[in-house]
Amino acid sequence: MIQFTGVAFGGLIMRPMTDEEIIRFFEMAIAGGQIFVYYQPQYNHSTGRIVGAEGLMRWRHPEFGLQYPVNFIPILEKYGLIHRADLFVFEQICRFQSNCPPSVRIPISFNVSRHDLFGHDYVKELEAIRKKYDVPVKYLHAEITESSAIGGIDLFIKAITQFHEAGYLVAMDDFGSGYSSLSVLKDLPVDILKFDLQFLAGEGLGGRGGIILNSAIQMAKWLETQVLAEGVETIEQADFLKSVGCNYVQGYLYSKPIPEEEMSRLLSTVDSEKISR
Repeated sequence: MIQFTGVAFGGLIMRPMTDEEIIRFFEMAIAGGQIFVYYQPQYNHSTGRIVGAEGLMRWRHPEFGLQYPVNFIPILEKYGLIHRADLFVFEQICRFQSNCPPSVRIPISFNVSRHDLFGHDYVKELEAIRKKYDVPVKYLHAEITESSAIGGIDLFIKAITQFHEAGYLVAMDDFGSGYSSLSVLKDLPVDILKFDLQFLAGEGLGGRGGIILNSAIQMAKWLETQVLAEGVETIEQADFLKSVGCNYVQGYLYSKPIPEEEMSRLLSTVDSEKISR
C-alpha cells in the first residue's frame, strides 16, 4: 500500500488533491465511480421514523483516498465543473430511487449550486434525467443554500418557480447562517427551511441562539413552511427542537451519511413516514 503524509479518514491514509489534480482526474472519477453518493437519513424525532434523506457527493481517489467535499467542491465550482458533477449526483439519486421498491421510497434531497443555474436550463436537464428513470417527482427535493441565494435573488426566484411548476419541493439549507435571512425568506417561496445547529455553537440551548432559533421556527410555522434541523448530535438537542416545534432532524444522533447499500438495507428494515405539510 502506498503511504502518503496526510490524515487518517475512514481507515484510509489520504492527502487532499491539488487543484490541478482535481481538474485532471475529474472526468476519470465520474467514469470510474470514484465520485458517488452517500445518504444521510432524516428522522421524525417524535416517532423515530425515517422521513427522508439528503444525497451528498463523495470522492474516493484510488491513491489519495477519500477527499473532503470542502476541498474539492469549491475547485469544481471555480473551474466550471460543478454543473457536470451535480447532474451526475442527481442521476445517481434517480437510479437509486428507481431500484427502491415503491413501498419503501422516501424523498431524497439534492443540492443545487448557483453555478447550476447560470447559463443552464437546469430544471429541464433534471427533468430529462428523472423521466429517464421514471421516478415520481415527489421523491426528489431540491435544496439551495441561503448564502448561494444572496446576491442572485432573481435567478433563484425563477429557478424555484420552475421547480414548483415541475412538482418539486424546495428546501433552503443553512437558513440563518447569512445576514439577510429575513429578506431571503421574504423573497424566496421555499417549502422547507433547514436550520444548521452550528448556529448554536459555543453556547447552551437556553442562550440567545436558542431563543432566536425558537422564534425562527415559530415564524416558519406562521408561513406554513416545514422546518428541519441538521447537525443534531445529542438527544438534548433533539428534545429541545421537539419542544419548540421542530420534529424533523438530521445528524449523527440518528445516523452519519451512509453508502447506498447501507441505505437500501435501512429502508428495507425500518418504518418510514411522509413529511407532513
